[in-house]
Amino acid sequence: MNLNLLLQHFDELIVSRSQVKELRQAILQLAVQGKLVPQDYKDEPAAELLQKIAAEKKKLIAAGKIKREKPLPPIRKEERPYELPEGWEWVRLGEIVDYGGTGKHFEAGSIPAGSWILDLKDIEKDTSQIVQRFTSTERNSQSTKIPFCKDDVLYGRLRPYLNKIVVADSDGFCTTEIVPLHAYQSVSSRYLMYAMKSPYFQSYVNARTYGTKMPRLGTM
Repeated sequence: MNLNLLLQHFDELIVSRSQVKELRQAILQLAVQGKLVPQDYKDEPAAELLQKIAAEKKKLIAAGKIKREKPLPPIRKEERPYELPEGWEWVRLGEIVDYGGTGKHFEAGSIPAGSWILDLKDIEKDTSQIVQRFTSTERNSQSTKIPFCKDDVLYGRLRPYLNKIVVADSDGFCTTEIVPLHAYQSVSSRYLMYAMKSPYFQSYVNARTYGTKMPRLGTM
C-alpha cells in the first residue's frame, strides 16, 4: 500500500465514520508491521534485545523480584500472520513484559491516601484516553486493587473488544479487570500499546476470551 497516495485521496475515500475507523485500523496494522517508515538497519537487532531481556529476567528471579515461569512454547510458522522486516523477531508477550503488577494485591485500607485509582470506566474505548481520574479518597473503592507504575501498559481484560488500553502517565492502583504490563529493557510502552490495539492482536485476544455476557481474557 502506498501511504502517500492514500493520504492524497483521503477525502475521496472516506464517506462515513465506520470507514474512518477502518482506515485507522489499516494504518495501525501497517505501522506495527514496520511498513510505514524506512527501516534503519543500524538499529540493534531484536535478537540482541531479547538476549538482554533474558539476562535481566535472570537477575530479577535471583533477587526474588519476579517468579520463575515455565518456558513459553516457540512460535510456530503457521502462527505468524505476516513477514517481519529484517532484524525483527516474533515473540510471545510474556517474553518481553512482566504482567500483573508486582504480583501483590492491595486491600482498600492499605492503599495510600491520594493514590490514583483507575477503573475500566475511566478509559475510553478505542482511543486510549483517560476520561476521568479519581484518587483513593474521592473514589472510596472497597475492592482489591493492583499496583502499576508510570509507563506500564494497562490492558482491560473485561470485554477486550472495547480495546481499552492506555500507557500510565503516573503510578497508581487499578481494578483487577485491568492487567498492568511492565516492559523490560528498552521495549517501547507506546509501541507495545499500539501493537496490542492492532487488528491482528484484537482478533487473537477475542478468540481467547471466556464468558458470554461479560467476556474476559484469561492468560495472554
